[in-house]
Amino acid sequence: RHNSEWLGEMGIDDVLRLAARSTVARMLERDDFARRYEAGSPISVMELLYPLLQGWDSVMVRADVEVGGTDQLFNLLAARGLQEHEGQPAQVVMTMPLLVGIGGGDKMSKSLDNYVGVTEPSAEQFGKLMRIRDELMPEYFELTTGWHPDRVAEVLGEVERAAPADRARLKRLLARTVVDLYHGDGAGDRAEAEFDRVHKEHEAPSDVPDYVIPPEELREGRIEVARLLALAGLAASNREGRRKIGEGGVYLDDERVTDPSLEVAPEEVDGRLLRLGRRAWARIRAR
Repeated sequence: RHNSEWLGEMGIDDVLRLAARSTVARMLERDDFARRYEAGSPISVMELLYPLLQGWDSVMVRADVEVGGTDQLFNLLAARGLQEHEGQPAQVVMTMPLLVGIGGGDKMSKSLDNYVGVTEPSAEQFGKLMRIRDELMPEYFELTTGWHPDRVAEVLGEVERAAPADRARLKRLLARTVVDLYHGDGAGDRAEAEFDRVHKEHEAPSDVPDYVIPPEELREGRIEVARLLALAGLAASNREGRRKIGEGGVYLDDERVTDPSLEVAPEEVDGRLLRLGRRAWARIRAR
């Protein structure tokens, strides 16, 4: 259900009636609102309305149970009050711990680009999980593997006793387990082999995408490598491509590109690997 079905139909009189069902004092019971109010930080009226609008969703679908992250507890409880006001049984609220992003600190979020997507390719999942900090491993074993708690406790004991050099083995176990969970048994082993091929043996991935140079991008039969980086999706723009070349992170096969203004003819790069760092590749095709 899309909540626009009911929220989109609400007029200002409906919003005011909904707002009348709570108080500012009640809203300030929410931890982050209370902290910000004490600190003198601004709290917009829109933020105060949000828990009521979210709670109204539960009223409209007559929710029995709502599951959310621990950061949503106040909003989920606000829904119970609205349901009772409407003569409905109050929903059961279940909250789950928030998973920290692969860089630590902030919760995992696509908008922060610190996430592992459940539909991402296996090699991408494996590589991201290998980059998590050692101190995050206990949380990831507990929240991402789907293991029985006894198995989690056993491995966490190994993590606690492991020397720094041995933690990489346990991190690989974590990465293989998650990849198997979303891609099937054996996918983790294949992703690990691909990871080693690229990162230990410094070979190109087996599934490098091809990029065919569009004829309309050529100027007098040539094109800047920086432009190729942008067109192939390895850089956000021509300017970023030139900057990356200047930083020494761009290669054609194993030959470093050093001139940010370098132009090439399609036949000169046909079939060659264009690489940015160790994680971004494209095979250039003239046609």
